[in-house]
Formats: sequence, structure tokens, C-alpha cells
Amino acid sequence: MRYRNALLKLFGLGIQYLTPKDFYFTLFVAYCEADIPFVYRKVRPELELCNQPVRLFLKDRDVLPGVPIADGIICGITYSWKSVLVISDDFLQDCSQWSHFTIDAALYSVTDLIPNRIILLLVGPVQVEDLPERLLNVVEEKCILRAEDYQDRDETLWKDLRKTAGI
Repeated sequence: MRYRNALLKLFGLGIQYLTPKDFYFTLFVAYCEADIPFVYRKVRPELELCNQPVRLFLKDRDVLPGVPIADGIICGITYSWKSVLVISDDFLQDCSQWSHFTIDAALYSVTDLIPNRIILLLVGPVQVEDLPERLLNVVEEKCILRAEDYQDRDETLWKDLRKTAGI
């Protein structure tokens, strides 16, 4: 079936890949409660409040009161072009289990129609070896960015994130 679709695509037929314009949000940003300052002070201003803004889904802002958190996370991932998981030690050790639920929901959203749908942004002392194996089995190495590698060059981090997301 995959070869048939590849052949049809060569002739301009068959499946069509999705683009960022097909989604209401550009990026779903997943984070734990301890990472809220990083997301709202660094990620949001650099991606949403800049010259070339992208539409972010932030669960604390975009999930309406009274809507179950799980529904908000799933809708955020479904209506977003890509998912950026801000992974810190706190995210990996989250006792509330929402971080693990978010990882699982992001993994279930992976499809051949949207290449590299999950992008990992490692914050703090987190190493690739600390990540869950189920995440490493799906996410390509080029989609794992370490914020620590860009300490003196913040603008380069956001350019690389945009490039990795294809926006």
C-alpha cells in the first residue's frame, strides 16, 4: 500500500500530506507546572509575540474552565500541526501523571501524513538517555533540541525550533 501511494503521489494523485495551514494551532506546547515560567517567559514571547508569530496551544491558557484536562490535551494535540514537549526533570518525575498522559497522547498522534510531529525541547540537566524509551523509538534525533546548547544564543534556539517544525 505504501509503494502504491508513493507511485500515485509521483503522478500527483493519492494521499496529500497535511500542512500547517490545515490546523488551527501551529504548535501544541506541553509542559509541567514547574516549567510554566520557562514557557511563558521564554517560549511564548519568542514564538508567539514576535515578528513572525505562530499560534501556540498552551493548556493553562487555551483549555476552557470546566473542560476536563485530558480532553484539552487531546484537542490541543489534534488541532496542532506539531507538538513541542518541554521536558525537564520535573516533567519526567511529574507525580500527577499528566506529563505521561501528554507523552502518550502525542505518540498516538504520530502519522505518516505529518512527518516529525513530535519535537522535544530538553530543559535543564535532562539528557537524551533520561527520556522514556517509547518516546525515543518515535522521535528522530534531529527533533531533539537541548536548550542548554543555546545558552548564549537564544535566538538560534528559536530559529532551529521553527526549522525543525517546518514553519
